Amino acid sequence: MLHVFRASNLMFCGEYELEEARTFSRKILEKNVSTGKGALFQKIEHELSFPWFARLDHLEYRGWIQETEASVLWKGNTSYNRVSGLYNDELLQLATLNFEFKQLIYKNELTELKKWVEKCGMSNMGFGREKSTYCYFAVNASLTSVPHDSYVRILIAKTAIIITVNDDFFDTVGSLNELEILTEAVQRWDARGLSSHSKVIFDALDSLWYETFLSWLIDANWSKNGHKPSIDCYLETSMTSVGASLMVL
Repeated sequence: MLHVFRASNLMFCGEYELEEARTFSRKILEKNVSTGKGALFQKIEHELSFPWFARLDHLEYRGWIQETEASVLWKGNTSYNRVSGLYNDELLQLATLNFEFKQLIYKNELTELKKWVEKCGMSNMGFGREKSTYCYFAVNASLTSVPHDSYVRILIAKTAIIITVNDDFFDTVGSLNELEILTEAVQRWDARGLSSHSKVIFDALDSLWYETFLSWLIDANWSKNGHKPSIDCYLETSMTSVGASLMVL
């Protein structure tokens, strides 16, 4: 029954049979949990309480390893690939290497993000909340597929930083006249008349759009001139021209 509930959590819109199976299995599992105790019932309660898309993978992996040692129910269960306690040293070594690998990626991404904030001028504005580390941490907590989501993590963090700076500027620093001018500039997408903090915010926002339009222009030049770029050059440009920046923004 637990397998049925897990499988039904992966359904797509319109899969009514899975929806019915999920409802049916949940009712039975909830009834059993309310009357039972022990490791198995704790596991069922965990499955019912936390949908798979809301879990932190590494905490799940650690729990599975600990359950292998703590619960006799897993012993000899050939339907699962379980790791014996004889390999604890190897598991620890693997976990250490994995941690160091991920931390290196995170540090590099945060360094790149801070350089971008400084280049844009948002690190020297003198007001508002600390932005780069906070925004990156918030995004990183939900996009943990290392290293595959690197570009997305940085892009969303940049957007979050711009939003945070702009929100603080509207809430604390900007005069009504400045805010009206900035809003009008965003509406017409023209930086004329902006200065100081308003100019910094607009330029940072504008650059995300400009990068995408520039990549489209490069693609158009390749196509019209019959140029065949290298695969690396093509992929580097297409990462931007695909429009991910605009969709996130």
